[in-house]
Amino acid sequence: MIKTTVARLALPDDLIRKAEHSSKKSEVWRIYMEYEEDGEFLYQIEEEIPVPIVRKLLNPRFIELIHVLQKNNNKSISEIAEILGRSVPNVYRDLSLLASYNLVFFRQAGRRKIPILLLKEIKIKYV
Repeated sequence: MIKTTVARLALPDDLIRKAEHSSKKSEVWRIYMEYEEDGEFLYQIEEEIPVPIVRKLLNPRFIELIHVLQKNNNKSISEIAEILGRSVPNVYRDLSLLASYNLVFFRQAGRRKIPILLLKEIKIKYV
């Protein structure tokens, strides 16, 4: 059997949920307040992800997309599509899949949507 997990940066909602269910509420709220003050994702979460999604992430198209996201902060979806030489709808579809698993976060900048990569690590274990 294969178990696949990802490590990703936490979203503010993750921290709120964690604080609600944690015995160390003050520590989680401190982390959340640091996020609110600095506007940066600092806390990491590790969670299980379906094997078929990991297969997609290991597809050369997704590897290239993730690499471009790592290297090009504050680029809009259309700018990323241009860098990749792909259509905007196709790039948006792939980014939306990543966002549905909280591996990408969309930041609104006026009319532009800026994808922020939250994915840090993929682990595959045989159990």
